[in-house]
Amino acid sequence: MSLSTSNLKMNQTYKRSIQESLAYVDGRWCPTNEATLSLDDWGVLQGVMLVERLRTYNGKIFQIERHLARLRDSIESVGLTWNRWANFDIASVCENVAASALECVSDGADIGLVILATPGRLSSQQPTRIIHAGELPWKRLAEWYTHGQELITSSIRNVPSECWPVSVKTRSRLHYYLADQQAVAKGPNVGAVMLGLNGQVTETSFANVMMVDQQGSIIAPRREEVLPGISLDIAIQLAEELGIATRFETIDIETFRHASEILLTGTNGGIWGARSLDGVQIHWNSPDSVLRKLQQQWRNMVDIPFIEQAQRLGH
Repeated sequence: MSLSTSNLKMNQTYKRSIQESLAYVDGRWCPTNEATLSLDDWGVLQGVMLVERLRTYNGKIFQIERHLARLRDSIESVGLTWNRWANFDIASVCENVAASALECVSDGADIGLVILATPGRLSSQQPTRIIHAGELPWKRLAEWYTHGQELITSSIRNVPSECWPVSVKTRSRLHYYLADQQAVAKGPNVGAVMLGLNGQVTETSFANVMMVDQQGSIIAPRREEVLPGISLDIAIQLAEELGIATRFETIDIETFRHASEILLTGTNGGIWGARSLDGVQIHWNSPDSVLRKLQQQWRNMVDIPFIEQAQRLGH
């Protein structure tokens, strides 16, 4: 699937909004602000919507192969057929969507990409496929990189695997919304840490979480208890390259509260840290911190000063 040059060229006298950039909707191209779901789509009727979120660094889509592999796992986990859903060149469509969006943003800015998948409309046997782009939350990212994120422990519990596989990345996220409402009541950039039914630390609505213990080792929740974060896997890989010990285990909230550092990682922001949990200050971003070391490794990997980029664009 490709776009003609004329489709991707910008009018010399008019710079489009990113909402006017091109989106892919079931084999056709349209402006992003016209990419919609029918009211009888299973994604609307029952919230059966799978999602994969990507971003660019230096204009290049980051880790697209891993994201498509996770999307395939999600699709097959809910009984959809990958070959039927993906009977088009997804990677090429993503590249074209990204190219259109990048022409609409400030010089030096990157963009986010979203792939949506549903079983389709009630009256149809065809799945729904949407790929669109959007701006990254630069102001929020700049705040997190510069000052660290405040976290609270939410009373809203994460959905257990008895309801649906935790490995499925889905838009059925009422629990995320409710947890975030508790966080927003504390401040605009506060995040909510959700616990599992047994009281174990899981994740936030925006990120996987890790902690650094008093010996400088990284501990992450057991993989079967959280969404398999691609950024989480990369962070663990970078830590191991630095010789930092890592392990996965069940983390209770009291252990989490006594962490030397709390790290967060997700597609939009890469890796950042928490400065407080439930109002208690956390060691954050000193020159010798694990966070600083991992952020430098991340910067080397993506070949762009992503923290400075966010601070410039989010001021």
